[in-house]
Amino acid sequence: MGIRYFDLRVCRKTNRQHLNQSPFTFTHGLLGDLVRPTLEEINAYLDEFPKEIVLLDFNHFYDFNDQCGHEHLIHMIHEVFGKKLCTTARTIQECTLNYLWNHRQQVILLYEQSADRC
Repeated sequence: MGIRYFDLRVCRKTNRQHLNQSPFTFTHGLLGDLVRPTLEEINAYLDEFPKEIVLLDFNHFYDFNDQCGHEHLIHMIHEVFGKKLCTTARTIQECTLNYLWNHRQQVILLYEQSADRC
């Protein structure tokens, strides 16, 4: 049992080759993996280990615009994790392990751009 923390920095893809898989890629100095398949991999891990908790800290965003930006990324996150997202706690202090386990929630989303909406 444990808690995993991911420091996630996201860039909008301009290369159309993998656009149908994910319009975003991770970046941390260099471009990394596509966002959606990586989130799906984390989700599969959570399916296998229902007591695991992950913190997804989205804190840097590059080349976002109105057509492909925060709304799209937040929608993707909700689509991938669904009910695993902690959306019922009123404050971060309520997100104890017991609270999350009792509500069958495994993902705490920290999203710098829209903290009031996540």
